[in-house]
Amino acid sequence: MPNTVDGALSLDEQNNALNFHQKQHRCKVVDYQKDQASTVAQNIATCQQLPLGDPIPTLRLVEIPTGSTRDQVKPAGTTPTFDGIVFVNSTATHVAGFHGN
Repeated sequence: MPNTVDGALSLDEQNNALNFHQKQHRCKVVDYQKDQASTVAQNIATCQQLPLGDPIPTLRLVEIPTGSTRDQVKPAGTTPTFDGIVFVNSTATHVAGFHGN
């Protein structure tokens, strides 16, 4: 189930919006990319529904600086889920998503 997020928001604001969406819809974000078809800075999150009773993992979005890899920015205690180009503050930015508890 896709969800759009305003690409003019900061990375923290997008992270909060996606975590809220996960909790409201009992799902886990499995992909996050900039919307190629939109004329405005907008991102699309693809979510996977979770079975009833499964814990909803916390999502952490982390910017990947030029010359770095997803593994170099991975927060401790998390699992890499996706990485790609999204709009952050209306600028195309390389971001990785990690899930943890």
